[in-house]
Amino acid sequence: VASCVHAARENARTTRDVLSREVWETLNQGWLWLNGPEARVQFREDRSGFYARIRDLGHVVLGAASATLPAGDALDLFELGLSLERADQTARALDVHHHALTTEHTGALDDSASTLFWQATLLTCGAREAYFQQRRGSVRGARVAEMLLRDEAFPRSVRCALRSARDRLDRLVPGGTVPSARLTEILVPVETWDAEALLARGIHEELTAVVDGVAEVGAGLYAHLFDPTMRPADPVAPGAPA
Repeated sequence: VASCVHAARENARTTRDVLSREVWETLNQGWLWLNGPEARVQFREDRSGFYARIRDLGHVVLGAASATLPAGDALDLFELGLSLERADQTARALDVHHHALTTEHTGALDDSASTLFWQATLLTCGAREAYFQQRRGSVRGARVAEMLLRDEAFPRSVRCALRSARDRLDRLVPGGTVPSARLTEILVPVETWDAEALLARGIHEELTAVVDGVAEVGAGLYAHLFDPTMRPADPVAPGAPA
């Protein structure tokens, strides 16, 4: 956690000319708090509150960026990274909780005991309220998985996050790139997933493919946007000269 906040602060410090004062000050204040005595005391005495403060720091930085950055490359790059992270973390959370459910619980995937696992999954992904707003009734595994995998309106669903990432990448680098092609390749099976069938046969391989694919997209973006010496050849558009 400390390394991530430090890296975010350093990245912001070196790109302050394209960031708003509000984004920089919010992130810098969070970094100063994390490296001060107050955070150390809270980490020892109130671990839950400490992690809530870290989570809230991310929300505030996101809000400051959305409210103060003009539309353009800086905001698109910010939201591209955010979307990729959301797809990765939602896939990981669902995979971990489903694995825990299938190994620690020997009953049915939708009995009363399993409800605790599914509610924990929703809480981890910040989806509990959205779930009950959209899906009245009990918490069922297939319905939770359907929301976290394919919901078009929930920004942290794998499908929604990957679509958002692809749209922002296409705006940043029009005409197609290796990362863009890989992102589309990841998204294609997600569009046709059947959550109930995936849960019945085991969802680990599909979610691992998403996590690994997102990591490849991230590495490809670094090579394409920041380190041209690592950049592979991009696909040639149909009809364009080679």
